[in-house]
Amino acid sequence: MLDYATATNACPSTRLAKEVTAWCMPAWERADHFDRLAEAYEVIGSKGGRVFTLRLDKDALVAVTGSKDPVRVMSRRIQRAFKRAKLAVPYFAFSLEVTPDDRDELHLHGAIVLGTISPSVVKNVLRSAAGYIPGRAGSRQVQLKNFDLEAGGPAGWANYVKKGATRTSRVIEQERLTYIDQSLRQLAKLSWEQRRQQVSKLF
Repeated sequence: MLDYATATNACPSTRLAKEVTAWCMPAWERADHFDRLAEAYEVIGSKGGRVFTLRLDKDALVAVTGSKDPVRVMSRRIQRAFKRAKLAVPYFAFSLEVTPDDRDELHLHGAIVLGTISPSVVKNVLRSAAGYIPGRAGSRQVQLKNFDLEAGGPAGWANYVKKGATRTSRVIEQERLTYIDQSLRQLAKLSWEQRRQQVSKLF
């Protein structure tokens, strides 16, 4: 995700403000999917949210990878899991990724706002959405952590999952890998456009 320092270094000061803004930070609808994901993570981070990694059980893997829109199927599984637990669906976003080894195991890297829900409850709900992996592996099925500021915080988390995007798209034969909850998307878009206006004022 672009910040002011990046914009200043990347964009020649000789350009007109309008041209600079369009080049550095395009309109939300034209922004890269992972830049939009990073913006959503920034919003989640500002609300005290956490990052998560989620592995899927065999049945969930079949349901997700066998669909025409894996991202949509997985997002609905998460939404339904919260509703089954009689909880309001929180802001969340994620990206699909396959492991970099020959297993090509599909999993999720994302972020979620906990609000008043305890971390243990959120982990249980996410695990419910992904199907329960039994045994020792099940204890590692869901990881829920704070954003790592030393690794770049929210933007760093988005860049982390972007690294394997090309390979993931090839393995699951899908271009769409990211998901942002609709309500969260509105907040992220507003944040993006506000920063976009600020970038244009730098030049």
